[in-house]
Amino acid sequence: MATRVLGQPRQHPALGSLLAAVRAEPLLLIFALFAGTGLVIRGIVGLHHPLEFDETYTMVIAGQQSFAGWYYWVTHELGGPLYYGLAWLWHGISGPDPVLMRLPSMAALLAVPVVILRARCLDWRVRLVWASVMALWLPGLMFGILARSYGLLILLTTMQAISFVALLRDPRRYRAAVWVGLSVLAAMTHYYAGVVSLIQGMILLAFAPRKALQCWPAALLLLPLFGVFLLQYRFLTDFAQPGSNWYELQRIGDVAGLPGTVLWLGKLSLLLALEGFGFAGVRLYQWRSAGRAIDWPVALTVTSGIAAILAVFLVGCITPSFTPRYLLPFMPAALLGFACQLEGVNRRYPVLSVGVAMLCIYAGMMMGALSLALQKPDPDASFSLELASEWLAANHGGDRVLFLWDNPTADIGQEPELLSHIAAYGLHRAGVVAPQVMVAGNLPAAADPNHALFDRAAKQRASVLWLYDSNVPGTRGIAHPFAGAPTGWTCRPAGAWLFKVIACIPPGTVAAR
Repeated sequence: MATRVLGQPRQHPALGSLLAAVRAEPLLLIFALFAGTGLVIRGIVGLHHPLEFDETYTMVIAGQQSFAGWYYWVTHELGGPLYYGLAWLWHGISGPDPVLMRLPSMAALLAVPVVILRARCLDWRVRLVWASVMALWLPGLMFGILARSYGLLILLTTMQAISFVALLRDPRRYRAAVWVGLSVLAAMTHYYAGVVSLIQGMILLAFAPRKALQCWPAALLLLPLFGVFLLQYRFLTDFAQPGSNWYELQRIGDVAGLPGTVLWLGKLSLLLALEGFGFAGVRLYQWRSAGRAIDWPVALTVTSGIAAILAVFLVGCITPSFTPRYLLPFMPAALLGFACQLEGVNRRYPVLSVGVAMLCIYAGMMMGALSLALQKPDPDASFSLELASEWLAANHGGDRVLFLWDNPTADIGQEPELLSHIAAYGLHRAGVVAPQVMVAGNLPAAADPNHALFDRAAKQRASVLWLYDSNVPGTRGIAHPFAGAPTGWTCRPAGAWLFKVIACIPPGTVAAR
């Protein structure tokens, strides 16, 4: 009866439908509350955090005064141009305010649960659970709020997963065009999104080859993607050279840590993953034994997300190319499977113990998300140029600066030339009218920056701005961490854990604070 009432919402008052749903499956009310909580949290977290180092790239690219300048920067970036194009247009409206520049990413994140709830190709129970999972998924919350492409990427790949389910249910040309179009937009936001798109294309050809071939005109939408790839081909090939990037080679045994990487629920992540695969196997066996039809469109969409995660990880075991945030475009499809698992347990075993376990899972996600929203950010603990630039400016050390981003990527192509603009952006925002930034990109790989960097800065009568991440292979700061400045120098070291941001002024400069 409850299902009949919910299936015909126009024939019954909204309140009556809601009460019927609660009486039928009370845990779904909890899921709805979690989804709403996630939306509220996403609306308040992260907007006022210090500008991260990666976000500085967005600010510089979006602030270009001409299309030629924007184009030049984009051809030296790893990500696709779609987000940077939107950021460039938005910057013309919002100006350089970091909070305003983060709003489009926040809007994209807020749209994700709304888009899921409107996906008519999925059961309403699955939609509700999936929306709540995506709303409280911590990696999405952490990366998606930044003035970077990740919020848009999560939205586009969520829409892509939904469109792929719809396409598998009814392969038609217009559905294929929607799926291909969303896949192209996602890949033009971040090229790793092309992995899940390729896997889904292979699934489509295997699942419905005749109808897939009839939808061939949709493939014409791929042409712009090839054009964009050619524009960035030189930088991408330079980045892929051994020793040119900062990735760490993975080991096969690291696969056990993937659930924790994608769920951020600690040791519970691996247990949930194993339980999820086990439960899925039992459900498939029960359905086949009972002669029930398997919902293959949903199952294959989930498979595409999981297969993309494993494919990228395995490639990372062969050549350094893996970092956890590059899994973001695969997660909407994969988390659809997590949602189906939770909803399936709820429907088949609606007992108190299962309900409590599910609530604990969601409570862990919600509490983690709430802690992100309510914590006071420690500016000194962030990987940011903001406070270092302000300190240099306040102490008359920002007019002439020797800048070292201690990272193998900094030596790719003409990146050192562009890095001077990155450091100058923070100094300019801090009040330095015309900062002169010299990039120390040609230091020997084995050089100790505690000596080589400060010796060079002393000869050039420049301040020092040194950033490094001691988790990045090839970083000088791993072998030679900051050990204090030479006699006479005044420094302001910052950062936390693996990140270090060191700003120093030379002898003879009196520090204001």
